[in-house]
Amino acid sequence: MKLYYDDSKKLEMVFRDMWHSIFEDPQAYENFYFQTMYPKNRVLAAAIKDEIVGMIHLNPYQLYVNGSLHNLHYIVGVATLKSFRRQGIMRQMLVKCMQDMADAGEIFTYLMPANKAYYEPFDFAFVQQFQQVKLNGIQGESAIRVLKEEEFFQTANDICAYLENKYQVFTKVDSQYLIQLKKECLAEAGELLVYKQKEHLEGFCCYGQDETGVFLRQIFAEEPQIMIEELQKYFGDSSMELTLDGKGKGDGDTIMARILRLDLLFPLLKGKQKYEFFIHIEDSYLKEQNGNFKVTVHPEGCKICHTNIDADQSITIWDLTKILFGFDCAKLLKQYPDFQFLNPISPVMIGEII
Repeated sequence: MKLYYDDSKKLEMVFRDMWHSIFEDPQAYENFYFQTMYPKNRVLAAAIKDEIVGMIHLNPYQLYVNGSLHNLHYIVGVATLKSFRRQGIMRQMLVKCMQDMADAGEIFTYLMPANKAYYEPFDFAFVQQFQQVKLNGIQGESAIRVLKEEEFFQTANDICAYLENKYQVFTKVDSQYLIQLKKECLAEAGELLVYKQKEHLEGFCCYGQDETGVFLRQIFAEEPQIMIEELQKYFGDSSMELTLDGKGKGDGDTIMARILRLDLLFPLLKGKQKYEFFIHIEDSYLKEQNGNFKVTVHPEGCKICHTNIDADQSITIWDLTKILFGFDCAKLLKQYPDFQFLNPISPVMIGEII
């Protein structure tokens, strides 16, 4: 089997046919993806005897991590032709993508899993979970309105300021991001919405809709309940499904992350005090992250480096991801008390779905 990136974009129709047959997106959404996302992403192809049998799409985003901006990739469109499944093709594709992103200096990658069982063996761990809330619209006059394109620049700045105040990991929002998001919403018969009082941004969200009702996401508001009530009035008699920040718990979509470069991630972490310890880390796929390590904790930034000193404890990169992102890790911190001296990069807000 041959694995290679189609950076020349010659395989668009092949990938599109595979996408169409496997994911069965509405035509408008498929058009959006291949007109807007595909031209700027990377796609890893798996070929057997000149037949493309698998693909992984790596969509580029910029994320802030503890105030530092990083170019990372969101993994989507992981697919293998039905007749070639259960042959280890997905495994080889994922491992290559992980290694290539690590070699490029990307601190982690992330995805929204259709099934967590596909990705946990590769040490992807949950770092964020949304809450799904179903409501009905109500009668009343709403202050919600469609965001105008001439407002994109200022609105993006306001959203980033809001995210910076509440989250330690979040996607950078700028005018280009809002342009892309608007195209995505239009493909789902939706729009970008804002709630303003005296020209001050009080809330933002985007939505799409189908025959079952309206689905809203990326709901950012200083007063969420007021924003929700305004949205209920805006959509009147419609059925609504809202995707909200689950604050670590929820019953909705989840985000999983896979750490790729511990050596570059640790300097972004802040310690509660000066501290030093040794730990053995188990990483079956990225050899540079496997072995004995010395961890130096400091309030101004931390450090991790290989050591010849044998450590008393061993931790998997999977469990370490939970600890460093501060997600569902209370029991782990009791098992690995040295990590209590680190402040996790939490909470996380990654609201993209593609």
